[in-house]
Amino acid sequence: ALRLAVRVTPAAAGEPVEGGVVSYTVPASGASATLASNPATINVGGVASTAATANATTGAYTVGAAANGASPALSFALTNQCPATVV
Repeated sequence: ALRLAVRVTPAAAGEPVEGGVVSYTVPASGASATLASNPATINVGGVASTAATANATTGAYTVGAAANGASPALSFALTNQCPATVV
């Protein structure tokens, strides 16, 4: 599994971000991943993370990440690779 993490910083000093959530989006078909937790809660350090486990489809895809009121939304470019074949 690959850890995906987003750091959320407040627009103004003193604004709370801890306890907010980051929602991750994955493709519904084709190359994609299963997420361990979604949405992910923002911790005291301003980080929200989840683990992405690749599905069995080879190819490139994008995982999106967004928090309510945060700008801009982010994306992770990921690629599922075919497992090595041992002969």
